[in-house]
Amino acid sequence: MSACPSCGEKNAAGSRFCSACGTELAPSGEVRREVRKLVTLVFGDLAGYTRAGESLDPEALRRVQQRYFETARSAVERHGGTVEKFIGDAVMAVFGVPQMHEDDALRAIRAACELREGVQALGLRARIGINTGDVITAAADALVTGDAVNVAARLEQAAAPGEILMGAATHRLCRNAVRAEHVEPLALKGKTEPVAAIRLLGVFEDAPAVARRLDAPLVGRSTELARVRACLDEAVAERACRTVTAVGSPGIGKSRLAREFVANLDGAAALTGRCLPYGEGITYWPLVEMFREADAEDELGAALSAIAVLEGVGERSYRSTAAAVLAQVLNVQGRHSDAEAQTRLSEELASIDDMPSQIAWRTERARAAAHQGKLAEAERLVREACSLAQPTDALDTKGECALARAEIMRLGGRIDEAVGAATQALDMFERKGVVSSVEQARALLAELQVAA
Repeated sequence: MSACPSCGEKNAAGSRFCSACGTELAPSGEVRREVRKLVTLVFGDLAGYTRAGESLDPEALRRVQQRYFETARSAVERHGGTVEKFIGDAVMAVFGVPQMHEDDALRAIRAACELREGVQALGLRARIGINTGDVITAAADALVTGDAVNVAARLEQAAAPGEILMGAATHRLCRNAVRAEHVEPLALKGKTEPVAAIRLLGVFEDAPAVARRLDAPLVGRSTELARVRACLDEAVAERACRTVTAVGSPGIGKSRLAREFVANLDGAAALTGRCLPYGEGITYWPLVEMFREADAEDELGAALSAIAVLEGVGERSYRSTAAAVLAQVLNVQGRHSDAEAQTRLSEELASIDDMPSQIAWRTERARAAAHQGKLAEAERLVREACSLAQPTDALDTKGECALARAEIMRLGGRIDEAVGAATQALDMFERKGVVSSVEQARALLAELQVAA
């Protein structure tokens, strides 16, 4: 008999998946692959919870606890984190497992602020500690081990009710995005030396994910700038649109190139829109920003109202596709429960012969299920999606199915299978010429090669 690491269910010897929750089980004698990662941890608990338990009926206390857990999970998942566990009135969340982001520390801080506000709305106060550091984690779950975990827990214990304390490493990563003040170094239990701590006062709403230095001159990009300027000259001369796409590894200077081009425009207006890495209502965010900058929000409202008209007259095929696309965005944000709800709406609205929607909702529900630990269900759904896509000549759709399968295999710790599926996806995207998907597949392959 083997116990499920997720729910504790006893399973028959040789079982690959838990019979209760679907979590993949490690084969007998096999040690799960472990990796070293830089993560940000959030610990929180309720001030006065034990005292409240003395005065409240157990049922009332249970309802308060459930609302607190729902508030915490929502705040963490909305910002791309993973709830590692709930213990009594305490919550532990990890940002950077299983998926790492360049702004995990800032995401954790935003989630902590949201959690504090949500707890206050319940009439309670929270103590929160945040810390960043190296940990050891299994490839398929959020269980982490390392000194960074201990320090985050001690910072939470040292915080006053309603206060958020963060470690020096977290503050260093986000110092340009937050308002904070240093407190006296803390003598934390188990630490031989006092630990630096910073009190979080607030987060700048429009703070970028990563602070960038733009005061140094741009070097070595004269050829690329000349190409972009040539496209602008052609657009002006021919009175026709031109599209320029800058593709490159993170940090290579794509944004800096665009800023340099805009800064030296002569006789042309530049409207800027940003693609946000996560959040609610981000699909049209770049468009919204550009319309606002042009003082043309009324025109944008008229364009978006056309969508409401289609929905109002009962147009189902459009809505089924839109729900599947929204599920994809929500999965990218880490809001897997919300993504699953959108896939169910897409399933309900899609006709039996609407193959794009039928494939898309299965693919995205598979992704959501995998991140929720339901790997058996995720594999079944992605197999169905791949089977539906196989007879078609849509290479981009087939590639998306293969990419989803690679992501699911990675979450299950089956790295070799994940590499094969990601390679297949990359080949299809390259043959189709889908630049953004090619980059996504290459990034996944790079992560898998590190984990292998």
